[in-house]
Amino acid sequence: MPNVLHRSGALTVTIDYLWQKHTKGPYYYRRRVPKDIAPRIRKKVRQVALKTYDKMAAARLIESLAKADDA
Repeated sequence: MPNVLHRSGALTVTIDYLWQKHTKGPYYYRRRVPKDIAPRIRKKVRQVALKTYDKMAAARLIESLAKADDA
């Protein structure tokens, strides 16, 4: 189920890579590592604690982390 940040009529804004362990817990950036890179870094998933309970703040942090991972 996608994480919805904003919904207004036909417009819906979602956040990719957003994850919470518990419904009232802090947000995490969680992204699968590509199979060709995973053996080198010995991880299948990259998970970073965002240390925030605010979805808007988490979205800003995720944007910068995703850009760094894509580069």
